[in-house]
Amino acid sequence: MIKVLSRRNLFRFGSLGLVGSGPIGWGFLVERFRLAVERVKCPLRPRDSALEGLKIGVLSDFHFDETREVAFVKHCVAKMNAEKPDLIFLAGDFVTRNTKVMPELGGLLKPLSAPLGVYAVLGNHDYRWDHGKQVETHLQKAGVRVLRDQHVLLSRGGKTFAVAGTESVIVGKPDLSHALKGVPKETPVILGAHEPDFFDRSQKDSRVFLQLSGHTHGGQIRLPFFRPLYLPRYGQNYISGLYTRNQQHLYVTRGVGTIAIPARFACPPELTVLRLTA
Repeated sequence: MIKVLSRRNLFRFGSLGLVGSGPIGWGFLVERFRLAVERVKCPLRPRDSALEGLKIGVLSDFHFDETREVAFVKHCVAKMNAEKPDLIFLAGDFVTRNTKVMPELGGLLKPLSAPLGVYAVLGNHDYRWDHGKQVETHLQKAGVRVLRDQHVLLSRGGKTFAVAGTESVIVGKPDLSHALKGVPKETPVILGAHEPDFFDRSQKDSRVFLQLSGHTHGGQIRLPFFRPLYLPRYGQNYISGLYTRNQQHLYVTRGVGTIAIPARFACPPELTVLRLTA
């Protein structure tokens, strides 16, 4: 595990009596920095078999203004680049409420690199003050293409596919038909949508074979064998991991940051690498 706890936060947690042995100390000081690399096989439909072997890296829910753990974000970026994905998708909530940290976060994300590009959608928190303008501006400066009800067409093995993104369900007005306008009927789509429950809508469009989401943090604080104590709106039906319906898939990452409580329990932060398999 990389050493990432700043002196400022160590002092704060110590003054609260939270630095100690047992589950509380583990959740605050250890588990929230134990980045898990989840390598997941995602089955392709026969018609999309030309995309076999495509590697998609996913990071989400930085909430950078909560604790500003610079070393941990650097660690996440380095680990992602080491996986050598073909494309990278960032699934939203870069901040919680303070967009003034975006120049710093943008600089930390700038080294992310993939042959087919780095893409992002905005989360509900990113929209809080200025409809996401500051977040989008600094992501674009970092070389990240932000998709707001938009798509781009890419090619792999002679097969054209689309990478698309929608606005947040909670704060924005996601328009899937606008996001996919002009995408041919048989063209497979990888869709970024911050809130996973949007899958109930997106899977009705046969072009969308994979939706990538965050938002839930996987529950963040979990008790074994029980449903998470708290899940946000539009994150109630799909909590974490791979879901499949009618040969269409949703992957929900646990994300890398925390919100409200700077701790994780039985729910480590996640870097995801999805490999498409025929």
